[in-house]
Amino acid sequence: MNPTLLGVDIGGSSVKALTWSPAGGVGQRWREPISREAGAAAVIGQILSIVDTSVARSGATAIGVAVPGVVDENAGVAVFSENLGWRDWPVRSGIAERTGLPTAIGHDVRLGAAAESARHPGDLVFVAVGTGVGAAAVLDGRVRATRFSGEIGHLVAERDGPPCACGKSGCVEAIGSAAAIAGQYTKRTGERVDAREVAARLERGDPVAGEVWRRAVDALAHGVTAAIAVLDPDVVVVGGGLAAAGHLLFDPLRAALAPRLAGLGAPQVLPAGLGQWANAVGAAQLALRSSVRDGSGNRDNRRRRTSCADKDV
Repeated sequence: MNPTLLGVDIGGSSVKALTWSPAGGVGQRWREPISREAGAAAVIGQILSIVDTSVARSGATAIGVAVPGVVDENAGVAVFSENLGWRDWPVRSGIAERTGLPTAIGHDVRLGAAAESARHPGDLVFVAVGTGVGAAAVLDGRVRATRFSGEIGHLVAERDGPPCACGKSGCVEAIGSAAAIAGQYTKRTGERVDAREVAARLERGDPVAGEVWRRAVDALAHGVTAAIAVLDPDVVVVGGGLAAAGHLLFDPLRAALAPRLAGLGAPQVLPAGLGQWANAVGAAQLALRSSVRDGSGNRDNRRRRTSCADKDV
């Protein structure tokens, strides 16, 4: 049996989805934009609509959803997302009842870490840099997680830095995320661009892009150093949208980490092998594990179980 699983990764500006099977790996992939400005209720509506479309086009037998922010994985609830604005969204039960498919949810970065760990023996820290910044650890072959673990994006890197959505100022995420890079460049120049364009201008020698980028990398190095110092991983894997910048990110990040890690040992710092799709792959793999564990049968049985379950997602 080789089921088709649907992996859905909810990001701050888009939803990525893909099909995955144990034998064939990644199949179809697609991405749909979402508008945070519309408010939490509208964002949830957009996400559910994208899930509906994804189920229809994929023929999936189960769904895994990678959710940002604070996630209660056992209850299947998205507790809080500062970037998307929701509180206590019952993701698992909502999607399961809507689609009639068994649904599992997990924290987005932890799922990305689990997916990437298959490629890296030993202990691993996975850092996702996109709209936000987060980390997760795989130690002794297991993803280690509590509700607030891995939130390196909310370590303060600059005491008088820009405000962060969490309420503090100068957080790693407020300086080093893709969203922050775009925002800082726009603030300096008046031009509305995304982080990809800032990277392109950096490569062309734009001095403002260079200043914004160096500041962002320094903030990221602050957060990554903390994770390395506490967890002593064999490898740090960096994923998320900003990792697509390649050497423009990894060369200065490694250089910024070197003096900070003097005397501590420096693990390899590598781009995610699954690229921006690591969280979605991890979500699909979670769907498989959950289906096997629950012994999911036909669609009617799955619907009955999820509708009266323990706060499904």
